[in-house]
Amino acid sequence: MDINDVKYEIQTLLDLANGNTPKAYAAAQVLLATYDSANYHLCVRDLCTLDLHEYQAALTVICLRVETGVEPQELIEDYNAFPDLCKRWGDQLNIANRGNHSSSGFDYS
Repeated sequence: MDINDVKYEIQTLLDLANGNTPKAYAAAQVLLATYDSANYHLCVRDLCTLDLHEYQAALTVICLRVETGVEPQELIEDYNAFPDLCKRWGDQLNIANRGNHSSSGFDYS
């Protein structure tokens, strides 16, 4: 894995996760699950909302975490990016809250 490519893919997902679309929901899940898997899980079905490049970015970040043990927040300069994602998405994505909402608000049918 080229480190600059990996950083680019992390930033791609961060940019997506800061939106308000099904893609944002999926990107946030990937980033948060690789950042704090005890509290955030990834629903694989949600990856279907991503286009091919975004999906590859998600796979790169997952591979980074699984194959090297490196967490994505270790490779970016903005140390607040991941805590900010937790604040933004915690109500919907934290496993303690996930069953308490009707859904993400997105129709995946």
